[in-house]
This record gives sequence, C-alpha cells and structure tokens, in this order.
Amino acid sequence: EQLQKDENNDEQLQKDENNDEQLQKEEKNDEQLQKDEKNEEQLQKDENNDEQLQKDENNEEQLQKDENNEQFQKDEKKEPPQKDENNEEQFQKDEKKEQLQKDENNDEQLSSEGRE
Repeated sequence: EQLQKDENNDEQLQKDENNDEQLQKEEKNDEQLQKDEKNEEQLQKDENNDEQLQKDENNEEQLQKDENNEQFQKDEKKEPPQKDENNEEQFQKDEKKEQLQKDENNDEQLSSEGRE
C-alpha cells in the first residue's frame, strides 16, 4: 500500500513538474506575444512618422514654390513693359554691336594663329 502511495505520489510530482514547465512555456509565449505587439505598434508609429515627414517635406516644397511664385509675380509687376519700338531698336543695335565684337575677336584670333 505504501509503495502504491509512493508511486502515485511520484506520478503526481511528475505531473506537477510537467505542469510547471507548461506554465513557464505559456508565460514565455505571452511575453513574446507582448514584445511582438509592442514591436508592431512601434513599426506602425515609425510608418506614421515617415508618412508625416513626407507630408511635411511636400508642404515645405509647396511653400517654397508658392514663395517663388509670389516673388516672380511681384517682380513681373515691377518690370516696366518693354514693348515700345525704341526698346526693339536698342535691342537690335546691341545685337549688331555684339556681332561686330565677335567678328573682331574672331579676326584677332585668326591673325594671332597665323603669326604662330
């Protein structure tokens, strides 16, 4: 009888030990699940942060474009209209001068090359 009791006791001890191991496994599993969940949350936060950064960057670019556009429009208003004939004549005179200067420089270049 005592032997039977001892045997039953041993079996119960073994069951308890197995139960403890199982409980530990489940506890570790729970911990891992919590870590995974936190990781997932952090990943989501990072993703949202990246999206926000992208939006901010796009906003910044748009602000810069708007600013440049505003400046361009201000500059356009400042410039006097240049549609009169005098301006056109002056432009043509300046172009002729420029061409003459180029021709002169070209002649000088050719004559200096000829000397060499």
